[in-house]
Amino acid sequence: MDKIIYLLVISSVLCSEASSKNCIDVINSINNIHKVSETDPPGTVIFNVSKGPSDNITYTIANSFESAMQPYFRYFQNVTLYAFSLNRTLDLEELYSILGYDVQTIAFDFSCGRITQRTTIYVVQENEFNPSINTTGDLNIPENANVGTIVYRLRERVLDTDRPASTFSFLLTSTGDGTFALVSALTGDIKLASPLDFESGHTSYILNITVTDTIDSTARTGHALLRVNILDADDQGPAFVFPGCFTPCLIPEYTADVEPSYTGPLTIQPAAIKAIDLDTLNYPITYSIYDDAGSSSYNKSSGFFKIESSNGTMYQLRPASQVLWRTQRLVVIAEKVGSMQPPAYAVITVRVSLNDSTIDKSELPGDPKLDGQSLTSAVIAVSVVLGITIIASVIIIFTLWHRYRKLAFQDYSLPRGVIQEHSYLSIDLSKLQS
Repeated sequence: MDKIIYLLVISSVLCSEASSKNCIDVINSINNIHKVSETDPPGTVIFNVSKGPSDNITYTIANSFESAMQPYFRYFQNVTLYAFSLNRTLDLEELYSILGYDVQTIAFDFSCGRITQRTTIYVVQENEFNPSINTTGDLNIPENANVGTIVYRLRERVLDTDRPASTFSFLLTSTGDGTFALVSALTGDIKLASPLDFESGHTSYILNITVTDTIDSTARTGHALLRVNILDADDQGPAFVFPGCFTPCLIPEYTADVEPSYTGPLTIQPAAIKAIDLDTLNYPITYSIYDDAGSSSYNKSSGFFKIESSNGTMYQLRPASQVLWRTQRLVVIAEKVGSMQPPAYAVITVRVSLNDSTIDKSELPGDPKLDGQSLTSAVIAVSVVLGITIIASVIIIFTLWHRYRKLAFQDYSLPRGVIQEHSYLSIDLSKLQS
């Protein structure tokens, strides 16, 4: 009896050793790495191996998403063969929607008896879809935007259904005559390349954009159009509307003729005083008369003239005969309300007509005339001044030359000048009244 038991034990051990030896061969025949395309159809065989009748092969998915991945695989085994295949296409876009992240590798542990081996399956991404750019809605840019400003970022607007996401390159095939340019073909940032000017008539542009994914040699391309609208900005000052003068008209000169005893609204020639906003924003315009005493309502002959701030209508409040002046030159200022742009200036000359018989014309100043003695005195005075000027110039030149020799090797710097605002208008207000 003991002999029988001993023979059974020996037989069992021998069978177990034979089975283990076969499992080692089976497991070793399974490669450690396999590749599967995300477009391979169900039934695609990933690998198959030969086995013995008693070899039982099992597997587990080593990744944390085992339950989600189980439906994608199946196996077949009989007494001589074990085959591992796809039960469902490994669509990476579908897996991303299920798991919330990209799947690139799946790890399996295949076992036979007490033998186990780790095998990794790589899921190969396929470039299946064309990229696109979401350019819904126009791009609006103010005309005073600085050159170099990033006005649009293409990368964040690219749509590509392929998973994982590709890298992209961008191209502008229409740049608005060079007004816009790509900072980088990889980032897709579009910058303003040249100044904008709404008033020039260029109020919109169409940009033609191309995007290409660069996943592999099977690159795909998408196209989009982007409309760019230029918005008017407060970058222009006011300007006077003056017949025959191109806008903006620099310091136009108006005239008004009055009788010595006249008071009331002035008839301005060649047209009524009017200023406009050179921008299309149409800021309201206010008018004032410049006064060297600091008033913005009256000129230096205080109380004689007034201007309506809202419409530019001018009035003479007192007759010219009271102060015995023949002409008055006034500076009219037009400003945009609420704007930082500089004002516009105009000059109006009010002239007194001497056709009024009710006044003594001898009281009004006449045109100055020079007699012979005055002319001789003037010539002598000019000659003396000219001689003194020449002598002073010679002395100054000699002094500067002497000083230059002493300071030739000394380092010195000159003070910087001060730029006066509105320097394009230089009017000596002391000479406005003739």
